[in-house]
Amino acid sequence: MNSPLPQAEVRAMLGGGCFLRRADRDTALFVTDAPRRLTEAALADRERFLAAAGFRCGATPSGLWQIDPDESRWVSILRPYADVPPAGFPVNEALWEVYALARLLRAHPSPWENQPREAIRGVLKRLDRTAELLRYAPALLTECAIRLRHRQALPYAASPLLDAWLAQHDRGASK
Repeated sequence: MNSPLPQAEVRAMLGGGCFLRRADRDTALFVTDAPRRLTEAALADRERFLAAAGFRCGATPSGLWQIDPDESRWVSILRPYADVPPAGFPVNEALWEVYALARLLRAHPSPWENQPREAIRGVLKRLDRTAELLRYAPALLTECAIRLRHRQALPYAASPLLDAWLAQHDRGASK
């Protein structure tokens, strides 16, 4: 599945001379060394461009920027997946935990403002990295079980992302 991450767009706004990569942790989508590479004036311009496009920048203790969508940008990233139907049961056994996660999330809708963004980021960043998503799904299932036990919201917005991914990765699925 092609990644819905707006990485190329963010990279274009930052310009050359600095790196942009997916953040290692799920506290933000991206990380960049722009604060180390650009002048203060250039950095202020980039921050304005990013804010106008719906991204927030936050400094890390190591002098990097974490870049993450604001609320309106989250909506535009997730909207194309809003009408994705639930995936059928996968024929490929390797996909069963992703399927279980997708079904669990579909069964527990919650208001957007209550959903844990870290888990949604985690799914979003792994959609084009099959091996990573297959490793992440069991851990997120465990996290969701704990959240349910504590009566906390699940990352429901990740369910259509997972269903779209399953539809692409298991052509022999049955309903």
